[in-house]
Amino acid sequence: RCPPEMEAALDVTAETFAQGNLEEGVRQLHEALQLLPADYPGGVGGPVVSECLKRMEQYGPQRLEYVLLVLLALESAGEEER
Repeated sequence: RCPPEMEAALDVTAETFAQGNLEEGVRQLHEALQLLPADYPGGVGGPVVSECLKRMEQYGPQRLEYVLLVLLALESAGEEER
C-alpha cells in the first residue's frame, strides 16, 4: 500500500488528468511518485519507475507512454505485493 499522502496526491492528479490538463497532470504524477518509499515494490528505486520519472521530467506530456508505463509498473508491483 502506498503512503496516505501519496494517495491524496494521486487523487488530485487523477482529477487534473480528467480535466484534460496533461501538462499539469504529468507534473503532479511526477511529484506524487517522489513520495514512494525507495523500498516500495517498483518504487522510485525500481529501474522502470526510475527511468519513467526521468523521461516524464524530460518530455512532459509529449511522451505519454512514460506515464502509462509507470502506472503499469506500479500496478504490477502492487499485484505482486498481494
